Amino acid sequence: MRVLVGLSNLTGDDKYQKRAEETVRYYFNHYQDKKRPVDLGGHRFVDLKTLQPEGPSEKEQVHELKNAYPWYELMFAVDKPATVRFIHGFWNAHVYDWKVLETSRHGQYGKTPGK
Repeated sequence: MRVLVGLSNLTGDDKYQKRAEETVRYYFNHYQDKKRPVDLGGHRFVDLKTLQPEGPSEKEQVHELKNAYPWYELMFAVDKPATVRFIHGFWNAHVYDWKVLETSRHGQYGKTPGK
């Protein structure tokens, strides 16, 4: 996304930024629910043939908090409420014990919020 926006800044052609925004919007509309982050990360991806979220079975399709850095500024510009849901789901997936803030880089999808 950063490269696409950078290309728009470099060339003066906004088509690249619009594509980045369309991509973020598509992910929010098709791969997010209220209890989890968007299906992306080190162990999650979207199969381009089926358009379904996939991941290696040996990794239990967890959300990996490693090498994936969401561009929150762009996400907020595209859809603020969806970005807030993403952040809540992201934290909820990775915080295993809210009393002591025990976290793991392997987030669990579908956890009850705050649990």
